[in-house]
Amino acid sequence: MTAYLLSEILHQSKFTKGVLNIVHGYGHKVGNAIVSGTDVPLISFTGGTKTGASIAVMPPYV
Repeated sequence: MTAYLLSEILHQSKFTKGVLNIVHGYGHKVGNAIVSGTDVPLISFTGGTKTGASIAVMPPYV
């Protein structure tokens, strides 16, 4: 809920579109598609060490 509220506040304040994108979902469904694709040039990850380590060795980030 906090991330949603942050996105609403930034939207209402006319924050530049595309600077912050928040995607909700389970990592194995949503996250994997984002970090393994080539359309997303940069990600910021908050989560467990095991997941972070698996992201770090994916082809777009090696």
